[in-house]
Amino acid sequence: MSIIKELYYGNICPCEMPIIKTEEYQTALKKFVDYEKRLLEMLSNEERELYNKMMENKIAIEMMEGVEKFKSGFKLGAKFMMESLD
Repeated sequence: MSIIKELYYGNICPCEMPIIKTEEYQTALKKFVDYEKRLLEMLSNEERELYNKMMENKIAIEMMEGVEKFKSGFKLGAKFMMESLD
């Protein structure tokens, strides 16, 4: 089946592709989790609630940015393909 048909039928979902978890990624993630845990221990319940709302909005923003970056990369790839056919 062609790549276009695979995409059409939902067999390709770039948003579900795993992130390559390098040692550098794992180290940064561990630091983030440790800092977050320490910070949350210092906050009151009201402050934790505010922090959680802030993080939910941050995630929503990052998801929107991810979609736009994907679209931009897809368009750039298509331009490369079109130019290579000339």
